[in-house]
Amino acid sequence: STVVRERYHVAFLLPFSLARNDSSLAATELAPSGAQFYGPTRIAAQFYAGAQLALDSLAKQGLNAEVTVLDMGDDQRAWTNVLKNPKLENVDLFIGPFHRSAIEQLARGNSNSHIVCPVPQTNKVLLGNTNVSKVAPARSDLVKHAARYVALRHASDNVIMVRPEIPSDKEIQEQMLGTINAALAERAGRYRDSVLVVKAGRRDIGELISKLDKTRLNVIVAPSEDVEFVTTLVSKLKPLAEKNRIVVIGMESWLNMDPVASSDLDVLGFLFAAGSFADPADPRLQGFTRVYRERFKTDVDEYALLGFDVTYYYLRALLSQGASFTQHFDLVRTEPLHMGFRMGRTGPENGFRNEHGIMLQQKDLQLVKAP
Repeated sequence: STVVRERYHVAFLLPFSLARNDSSLAATELAPSGAQFYGPTRIAAQFYAGAQLALDSLAKQGLNAEVTVLDMGDDQRAWTNVLKNPKLENVDLFIGPFHRSAIEQLARGNSNSHIVCPVPQTNKVLLGNTNVSKVAPARSDLVKHAARYVALRHASDNVIMVRPEIPSDKEIQEQMLGTINAALAERAGRYRDSVLVVKAGRRDIGELISKLDKTRLNVIVAPSEDVEFVTTLVSKLKPLAEKNRIVVIGMESWLNMDPVASSDLDVLGFLFAAGSFADPADPRLQGFTRVYRERFKTDVDEYALLGFDVTYYYLRALLSQGASFTQHFDLVRTEPLHMGFRMGRTGPENGFRNEHGIMLQQKDLQLVKAP
């Protein structure tokens, strides 16, 4: 049963690292602007600025929260002292810390509080810590998201997975293959019962060309982060895109591979799953940016958006579901600015991870949300 209280205690444990900055800067109010700050300081300041706008918005919806903000610094000596601070007694929700060992230390001493890790971190931080959530999806979660998308959107098309013999890709290949086949099995009107797999090498794409279908859309799934193979695949497929309808499902890392030209990815209708996407055309994002600039006199970056989305989601969960909200994640409804939340767990002894991805497509040298 859901017990919603009148008032909650929320603590932000962020790596402001004020001691690392010039003392005259630290003495002024911490504005998120300016590169004169130490890196983690800027990240923490942007994150907290976004969080403040979420807190304002939720206060209007009736959230009554006591908010504690502490500087975790960025090394173990600093945060061990911070975690002993008496202000942290009876906290319902911790947002932060950012470091894995700080989260583990906090989780051990605060089993009745929920702890949110807001920045990318290995899934190992969840092992044995039932009261921890991780909001940045892991690579495996994004691979599975792309696989489900393929089965949902392209079951009746010619889906081919290219599988080069590359040890470092083996894990993502297996995740992709298993998830696509399981999802295809549930699709009516599918062209094949399972995805067609083609073996390849780093410098050749094997029998792929002979498996293309002139009459159908060819959906080529390539879960690889190997620069040499991806370069080969893109360069060999590009000339075939004139006579065949082709889309390629790959990985976000392709965008940062020097030999792979964005214009070539355009031609191949390149798609991938990402953990977040700030769409400049979204009117809500434009409104947020306006308010943020007026208040903080600086531009919005990804950490400001993260601060807003994470704070809004978890405090909305507290407001609507009470302190036992982790049992009711499926009932928490929010419209985040740049990410989504689909919280799941592997086993009751572990914490929660975000399995939500956003499919993006390269189009006219820009990224857009895939249809």
